[in-house]
This record gives sequence, C-alpha cells and structure tokens, in this order.
Amino acid sequence: MRRAGVEGYAEGGRVRESLIDMEDRYADAPTIRPADEEYDRRLLERDPLMTPASRLGVAGVPVPRGGREMYPGNAVSPFEAAASLIPRPEDVQRGMLSAMAGIEIPEGGRVVQTTDTRSGYAIEMPDGRLIDPEGRQGRDVRDFAPTTRRSAVLPVGQDVDTGETSLAVPGALDLLPMAGVQGGPAQTLGAGRGRILAATGEARSGKPSGGGLREAIPVPEVEFAAPDRSPGTVIRHNPARGDSARFADFQARLDTEQNLLDDIISTAREGEDVGRKWYNTEATRQRFIDTLGEKEGNDAYIEFMYRIGAASPGNAVYPNIRQASYYFTEPAESRAARQAEFEETGKYPRPPEPYGSLTQQYQAVLNDLVDRGEFIGNVEPTRAPKPRGFANSLLGNPENIAADKHFMRFIGMASGDPRFLHGSAVISQELASEIAERFPEIARDNITRRKVKDATGKEVMQTNFNAARAVRQAGGAEGDLFQYIRNRPTVWDEVPRDNEYGAYERLALDIANRMGMTPAQLQASLWMGAAKRTGVRETSLDTFDNIFNRVVADRAAERGLTPEEVFSRFANRAQPLVVPGLLGAGAAAGLEGE
Repeated sequence: MRRAGVEGYAEGGRVRESLIDMEDRYADAPTIRPADEEYDRRLLERDPLMTPASRLGVAGVPVPRGGREMYPGNAVSPFEAAASLIPRPEDVQRGMLSAMAGIEIPEGGRVVQTTDTRSGYAIEMPDGRLIDPEGRQGRDVRDFAPTTRRSAVLPVGQDVDTGETSLAVPGALDLLPMAGVQGGPAQTLGAGRGRILAATGEARSGKPSGGGLREAIPVPEVEFAAPDRSPGTVIRHNPARGDSARFADFQARLDTEQNLLDDIISTAREGEDVGRKWYNTEATRQRFIDTLGEKEGNDAYIEFMYRIGAASPGNAVYPNIRQASYYFTEPAESRAARQAEFEETGKYPRPPEPYGSLTQQYQAVLNDLVDRGEFIGNVEPTRAPKPRGFANSLLGNPENIAADKHFMRFIGMASGDPRFLHGSAVISQELASEIAERFPEIARDNITRRKVKDATGKEVMQTNFNAARAVRQAGGAEGDLFQYIRNRPTVWDEVPRDNEYGAYERLALDIANRMGMTPAQLQASLWMGAAKRTGVRETSLDTFDNIFNRVVADRAAERGLTPEEVFSRFANRAQPLVVPGLLGAGAAAGLEGE
C-alpha cells in the first residue's frame, strides 16, 4: 500500500512521483545516496547536540552516532527529498512536514499539489490557506500568485490508492531542533533547511512593510531560553530590491565554504555557556514582581527593558543599565520639560552627571518614543532596529536580534570581505599613526581628526578612518593595507544597512536552528565567543541579570544599604542606579562604545 499526500503529476513533460511513496519509489538501493561523509563527520565532531537521543535526520527518527542522513538521488527539492523519506506513522510524518515548512500543521491540515510553489507542493491549513513549505517559509502562497491550481487533495496519511484513511491524524506535535537536510540537492542556507521557527525579519505578506508588530511564532523549549514576554515580533524592512549584494554573497559563501560556517558555529560554541543565558531576564522580572506586585511589577519590568534598549546606543552593558535607570526613574515633570526644550531648540538638554553619553541625543529621542508607547511597534521598520531588537531579546522574543557593532564586526572579520569595512571608523591615534607610517599617501586621503564632545560635554579630538575607501585605493582584499588592518575590530562596519537587518535575523535563525538555540542566544553566544576579536569589554562578559545585580550591589556598597533596599528604591522610581567608579569624563568615555 502506498501512503502519499499527493499523486504524481506531469510538469513540463516530466512526471514527478508521489510525495511519500517508500515502497514504489525507494525500493531499490541505487536510488538512495548517502550524505557527504566528511561533512557528517565534522558535524558530529563539533556539535554535542547531535546525540542519539536528540539528533533527528530527515527520516524524522533519532539517528545514532555513525548513522547518516540519506537523500533521494533524483529529488527535485530539499523539502521533497526530506518528505520522501518520512516513515509511515502519521505523527512522525506530520511532525517532519511541520519542521520543514517552518510551521506546525494542525489537525485537519493536509498536503496538496500546486503549480505555485517551487517544490510543487503546499500545506493546506484548516482555514484554507496554502503554505509554501520551502523557500517562502510559512507565507501564504497566494500573496505571491494570483491563482492556485490544485489536484488530488488528500489528507496527510491517506492511502492514494483507496482514498481511505487508516489512522487518525493526531494533535499538533512539539517540534524539536533538527539537523535538517544536509547537502541535499539545490540546498542553500536560508532556503529549505529543517526549522523550528518561521522566517523572521519581514512582513509575512512579503510586501514592503510599514513597521509595527506581528504575533511572535510559538517555539519549542530551548535550553536556558526565557518565555516570550515581548508584545510581538518587530517587523523589519523588506527591501524592494532585495538584500544587499555583500550580504547575499556572504550567505551564498556559507553554502560553499565550510570553513566559514565552521568559524561561526565554533565561535558560538565557545561563548554559549554565557550566551545561552544572556537574555534570560526572568530573575530580574521576578524581582520587580516581588517588590511591586504581579501586574505593576511586570509592567515596570517591561518598561525597564524598553529603557535598556533605548539607552543602548554607544553604551557597554554596565553604563547602559545606569542610563536606563535614569530615564526609568525620571519624574513626569522632568520628562515634560525635557521634551519642551527639544521642541523649542531641536536638542534635548544634557542629563545630569553621571548620566551623560556620547549618544545622549539619540537615547533621548528613543526614550521619548518609550514615553509615548511607540518604541517597539509604532515606528518605521528602519528606525532604531538594533535598540528595539535588543529590548525584545531581553523580553524573550524568539525572532528579533540585536545586530550590534560586535555582531557586525564579527561578520565582517569572518567574511574577510572589504565591503564590510567602515566608511568612517573611529580609530585610536596609535592605529592612525601606524597606518600613516606604512601607507602615508592612503592615510593622507582617508584619515581625519575632528573635535567632538565626550560624555561629560568636554571637547576631545576624534580620529576617523575611511577604511572602505582606503582599501579600495590600496589594492582591495589582496592589498597590503587590507592584510594589515583586517584583524583590527574598529575598522569594520558597526551597523547593518537598511536592506540587511531582516536578512541578518533570518541568517541568525538558520544557524541557531542548527545549534538548538534561539536567534538571540546565537547572537549573544557570538558576542561572548568573539569578545577578544571584536573588542567586547570585560564588564560585559556576563549575563544581563548578573551585570544588573552587580550594578545594584555596587550602588548598595557605596550608599551603605542592602541590595534589596537599593532595588526597592529603584523599582519604586525613587532613585536611579548611579554606579560608583563611573563618575567623571575618563571613566564614562572609557566604557562607551558597545
């Protein structure tokens, strides 16, 4: 008996066979080929999650060490290849289809045949939506095609010969992290790999988005990940002309240059002990609730995480908490006066010491958005993408990430692509002197100095270097200048372009799924694992909750109070968290920049 979701059909003169047809299509061993043995060996060596208990191959069953995923040699697409090997039990079958589609297929869902998807198949949901299980990652195919032609629509698990359903389709399964289809035909990172999450970073319709939020997708339990307490996933800009060329090339290289992917995964593994826990702020949330009560405490916790995101530009985590505590405890009349001055002069007043910052004007703008309830959802998708992603990650959102300067520096350094170099990098005078000594003509055209105000308002000299242009003038990636500066973190871009942020979130999702992480955990693990390469300060090399507790403890020691008393005053908005040892221009400026 054959079990299939669809019958074979003709397309362009060639007949595609049934979606699941193990006896007929795969009875002969020559039609099955093993996965790349070297890739499988490296995967098992580097990934401790790939154990007999947790490693799922495309068959949807545990694969013991030494076992290998198998692929149909004549498969048309990764989804088709994986689905072709699903065993008969309907719960495993539907669970695997769910993982490949990036969504859960509820009871009543079924596989249908369509000409509107690349694989030729779609998932029909109980409400009638047709979901593309491969390249479009959970979007309704009718957002992309004016019509949908279907045939042989049969419930999952129905016998295509008799039309009888021998087993009832069970309730929805919890999806598990999967290795996915490794090395199958037409395989690309970012299109077709087994997933536990839907695609992120753009409007679900695939059309240019106008900002706002959408409901966050449900996810299975991931070790050390906090519950999602965010208001939803921040919708990212969906560029009409697609992702940037430099990002598209970087992503394509991940499919062809194993060393590049290995570098990302191994770096995340180095930092995962802290990175997996970095964004879990449940202990801080409980502290607010214990002090203020369930509703008021939860509301205060969410607001404080918004303030953390809004005060994050230009700050390491330690002073970030200090800055956020100022805006969190600021009286309403002070906020009104601050906003009135901005409306009159176009500039916000400088906060009292020690709450100044090199980016205080930007921080004030973002905190004004928090005041108006517009920080997370009611702004354009290209506005403050990192601060909003940071706040949402602290609230447990399973899709948004903080693509901060250390994330971008790591991407640039790992890629070795000069297109990721900064066009106006702030560098030390020491590095500027070294470049000037070795490349005098290049330095003359591309290194400048100007006066800027530090965190206390004092004028200081800042050195800028147009690394991107300098390297182009000096022979590109093969030139001596690039080889000299490529391992200097400050010369790399620190902010994603408008047509990249959503793409980085999708990339983080792909790699995180391979590692059994959430995207935020991956970002934090890269942050920790690449700390020496990208210049993360030692004060930030701990989880957010631990750094926050240290700030409270430092304040308590300075004031002769208990940490509980300091936190209570802060939570009740009576006193911000001024941290001893951070007063003065030198200390404040020295901690800027993360």
